[in-house]
Amino acid sequence: MKLHELHINNFKFFSKQDPSSPLHKIDGKNLLVYGENGSGKSTIYWSIYTLLESAFKTENVEVSKYFEKGGKHGLVNIQSPKNHKAHIKAVLRGNGVPDTEYYVDGETSTIEDVCSNSAVRESGKASDFINYRVIFRLHNLKHSKENNLFGWFEDEIFPYILIASINSTKSVGDVLKVLKRGPAKVKAFDEIDKMIFPNAAMQHH
Repeated sequence: MKLHELHINNFKFFSKQDPSSPLHKIDGKNLLVYGENGSGKSTIYWSIYTLLESAFKTENVEVSKYFEKGGKHGLVNIQSPKNHKAHIKAVLRGNGVPDTEYYVDGETSTIEDVCSNSAVRESGKASDFINYRVIFRLHNLKHSKENNLFGWFEDEIFPYILIASINSTKSVGDVLKVLKRGPAKVKAFDEIDKMIFPNAAMQHH
């Protein structure tokens, strides 16, 4: 399967587009995007990135926040009318195979469809979305600081690695998040509003 069409509607640089007409008709070919600053190149990058990354989110709000106009994390075009929803759609086509669509617009149903789609997750893990910001983090370090790249791996590498012997459905990043939360706490008998570790040794450390 190869990318056939890319639809970007009211997302970042691109204001309302005809929902039935793709922003780019790629037809499975390699595509070189170039242009002046502010012409929308990064929006093409971020639209595909956002669509694929949606499959790795554990909470719907982690995706819906990008489709809230004027929100802190919103990526909706500022010129877009309120009654026109932002969305991203990728149409994939293969030889003799019916077209497949990946679509997300911030609504619960579309988020859950993407999150439950293993093909979207596989596409995300197989894609090398490395931009200048990711690379810059490798070098943005003062000489007085320790050269610790664990945070970079935690953000950019671990979410895309599956180790079946550890967990066949969750990435290394997901497993690490659970470990960092530590053991589950329970309500204390003598203080009903207090949460404590169930093991006495844990409570003192």
